[in-house]
Formats: sequence, C-alpha cells, structure tokens
Amino acid sequence: MASLRSRQSIFPQALPAESYFDTLDNCSQALHKTSTHCFDVVTETEVSRAQRDLASEIEPQIKELIELAETGLEELKGKEKHLRARLEKRTALSTASRQATAAAAAPPVDLKEKEKQLAALRRQKMELSRVGSRLDTEIGRLKRTVGAK
Repeated sequence: MASLRSRQSIFPQALPAESYFDTLDNCSQALHKTSTHCFDVVTETEVSRAQRDLASEIEPQIKELIELAETGLEELKGKEKHLRARLEKRTALSTASRQATAAAAAPPVDLKEKEKQLAALRRQKMELSRVGSRLDTEIGRLKRTVGAK
C-alpha cells in the first residue's frame, strides 16, 4: 500500500499554461479541417470506377443467384403441375365413385318402378292374348260361315 501512495498522479496538480489550451484549440481545428477535406479528396471518376469494380465483382454472384432462383422456380412449377394432375385424378375418381354410389342407390327405386311396368305389361299381354284367341275363334267361325255358303 505504501507503494501506491508514493506513486505520482497522472493528472497535473496545477492548471496548465495558456499555451496548452491554445495547442488543444489548434489540434481540434486541424482535426475539423481534415475531416471536412476528407470528402474532397475522392474524385467522381474514382467513385464511378469503384462502383464499376463493385458491380463487376458482384455481377457473377447475382447471375448465379438468379439462375438458382429460376431453377428453383422451374422445380416448383413442375411440382405444382404434378400436384394439380393428382388433384384432378382424385377429383375424377371421387366424382365417379359418387356417381357409382348414386347409380347403385337409385336402382331399387327404378327396380320397383320397372317391376310395376312389367306387371302392367303382363296384364296387357294376357288381355291381348284373350282378345287374340277371341278373334281367332271369330275368324274360324266366319270362315265356316263363308265356306258353307
């Protein structure tokens, strides 16, 4: 601890001389002038050359990224086309199965109607066969009558 007390302070004990403050002012003015002149040092041709150099450096990378994006886009379009085709197939199958289900459910109603029609046709057939046999007997009778005269 004694060694710490014997150590001298880095800060001056008395106020600095007037010349010290003048020197600080001169330094700050010099820094200010340098920082404002820093922008005047670069010419327009140097700026445009730097822009062209940067563009030529970045151009191949940008082209490569564009190609990758286009390739990815084409792959996505192919996947979309494939998925749309699968969706259309499933839609067609589901529509066909719905129609088949509807057709399978409809015949009992149609079958009953057809059975009624069949029974009506059988009755009509029986009636026509009775009428036909009556006509046959009448034709036979007429032939006998005409043949007897």
